[in-house]
Amino acid sequence: MRYFMIKVFFVLSSFILVPVAVYADYSESSFVALAPDEELCKGSKGHFLPLPSMDSIEASSKYLLSVIDKKFGSNCKFDGLLLKGEITENTLSQLKLGLQILEKRKNVTSILGANTLWLDSQGGILLEAMKIGDLVAEKGMKAIVKIRGSCYSSCVFIYAAAKTRSSLGEVGIHRPFAGELSTENLTYAEYLKKYESLTPILKQYFSKYGVSPMLVDSMNVVSSDDIKILSNDELESFGLGFKNVAAKEYEKARTIQVCGQDYYDMHLRFHGLIESCRKRFGIGVLDEKDEECWGLARQAYPDYSDKFKECKAKQ
Repeated sequence: MRYFMIKVFFVLSSFILVPVAVYADYSESSFVALAPDEELCKGSKGHFLPLPSMDSIEASSKYLLSVIDKKFGSNCKFDGLLLKGEITENTLSQLKLGLQILEKRKNVTSILGANTLWLDSQGGILLEAMKIGDLVAEKGMKAIVKIRGSCYSSCVFIYAAAKTRSSLGEVGIHRPFAGELSTENLTYAEYLKKYESLTPILKQYFSKYGVSPMLVDSMNVVSSDDIKILSNDELESFGLGFKNVAAKEYEKARTIQVCGQDYYDMHLRFHGLIESCRKRFGIGVLDEKDEECWGLARQAYPDYSDKFKECKAKQ
């Protein structure tokens, strides 16, 4: 059995905080958690707050919100969600519960945006991951692989569907595990035929999110016992970079339709200046100096902020 060390987290139970064991079995350390704002949620100390299992009486947003109010105050807001560990048949339901709470307690002042899904998963059930990915896309969520975290195997399908993607850890691929194909009573030839029918489904899934279907070909040549860590250049080449091309094209069409071509052109110039500033100083979106680049853009386009607010109000 595989064991690994995790930070001490807390779960909400019967109006009290219960510590989770520091050493945990891989399956037992799988959960979806709320990411509280440390300043707004007094006493949380910034720790992720794992949601209860879906068969628990506590698995209702109304009940959990009452617990949150009592333990952290009615002003407690959340910066997003964390998906930790193995992706199981219960993960999607837990994520939906977390989204219900997040909708009611979203921290709109969060620097990263409260609609963020933090990832630290070595994979799990492929079809469940694809369902989660579709939900992530529907909600327009951002995905960030945690520092020293990982997004392996089926987790990549969730990462691919996000509106924007950032990896502070590792993104890795391999061939989908044969066990997910229900190979019982199948001959090897029948298994190959069944796997062949799965491949176009996976390629179609990636394509709709602007990811190259060639990613599936690269996955297929890596044994499920191994993992291929994708470099930043490989992530970009497969369409797994920061920007989701499909989401970007949708937003472009909608913005031009609602706010006009002139606004969209200004929007491109404004953010283009920020990007060139980042490249010049060698900084990223999470760097403290990034605000200086935003300041330069605001000076160059003083009307942009008002135009941006006007456009947002129309959408």
